Amino acid sequence: NGQKGLRYEWPYINLSSLYNRQYHPEMALEYAKRATELNPNSSPAYFQMGKAYRSLEEWQYSAMALEKAVALDSRSGQACYVLSYVYRKLGKTKESREAMTAFEMLHEKGTDKAKDGMGTATRRSRISQ
Repeated sequence: NGQKGLRYEWPYINLSSLYNRQYHPEMALEYAKRATELNPNSSPAYFQMGKAYRSLEEWQYSAMALEKAVALDSRSGQACYVLSYVYRKLGKTKESREAMTAFEMLHEKGTDKAKDGMGTATRRSRISQ
């Protein structure tokens, strides 16, 4: 944890994603929160936070984080997909269908920019500019 002084959120997002994939949602959540502290407008950070809360079955918190991810980046198909699942768990059938429709439209158009769930496509495009 000797990561003091980091100015960018990406290392924390990457660690959060890793811990989510390894099913360590508590650690994933910790790093996602750090990422949002560094950049409160980071859709990928809120996406990872939403996934961690989903793993912890904290459905309401998961929905709030994923809603924020989608609000910050409406092209995040993966966030829409996970949000659809979370809404189903909350008994919000209409919202679940709407989120799934948004995912399908983004996927069909090929405009889902968070292909790996971390926003890597977005980050690469910013670096190459």
